[in-house]
Amino acid sequence: MPAQTHPQVDRIGVNGRESVEANAPGRGNDALRKAKYLIWYRPPYLYVSAIGLRRDFQVAFATGDRSTLIDDMIPAS
Repeated sequence: MPAQTHPQVDRIGVNGRESVEANAPGRGNDALRKAKYLIWYRPPYLYVSAIGLRRDFQVAFATGDRSTLIDDMIPAS
């Protein structure tokens, strides 16, 4: 399962770097749906986990409907 997480995160990143079309159909394209959620909700961090894997990202938003995933550690509260 962990091997499947890396390509998924890469596809989310690619969709975010390109302008995300809000009306594009996301059914069957999980990475596009997640990229759209990032644009709609604009969270400061994205946490991805699978069995044996955890990755934390800071989400930076550019102008328009673009985002960038930056490998990060979530700060302790």
